[in-house]
Amino acid sequence: MGKKKLQFLVVHCTATNPYNIVTVEDIKKWHLGPLDIEGGKVIYKGRTYPNREALPNEYIGGISIKKLKGRGWTRLGYSDIIFQNGVLYNITPYNEDEWVDEWEITNGVSGINSISRHIVYVGGINSKGQPEDTRTYEQLKTMEKYVRDFIIHHPEAKIAGHNQFANKACPSFNVPEWLKYIAIDSKYIYMP
Repeated sequence: MGKKKLQFLVVHCTATNPYNIVTVEDIKKWHLGPLDIEGGKVIYKGRTYPNREALPNEYIGGISIKKLKGRGWTRLGYSDIIFQNGVLYNITPYNEDEWVDEWEITNGVSGINSISRHIVYVGGINSKGQPEDTRTYEQLKTMEKYVRDFIIHHPEAKIAGHNQFANKACPSFNVPEWLKYIAIDSKYIYMP
């Protein structure tokens, strides 16, 4: 598979209460941990196993994969994460050229991963488990800087929310409206 031109920056939330601590190891467990399917079978790293006992003796975040329940993906869903204090952390490395190399692909939105970068902020649901924009002041500032830097490096790409590609609440706010609010030119805003 040849590399493709970067077309989207997609914004996500972790769909966790903003007071919960979420680590990179948590995300690895959620995304890479084995997925239970019908008949007691398990998917792990793109391979189907007859049961959990047949899984290899591997660990994610110090926990045996045999004890984890995740999505069974072969790669993470995000490139970067913004913690509640505004700290930005790179999860999946990438370069700043206009192409998405195989090693840069993350599983954020089915069907567009090979042409996208995915960023996530910690939060997105309230204490009742309902979708809510829970971005802190620090997260807002970091996200705005991230978007502006992204535009500089990728002036032909569009910025969107996960909910613009899937029937989900994620990222629990209207990305196009927020981009307009922070005075991002409409040519960078994805509108299906």
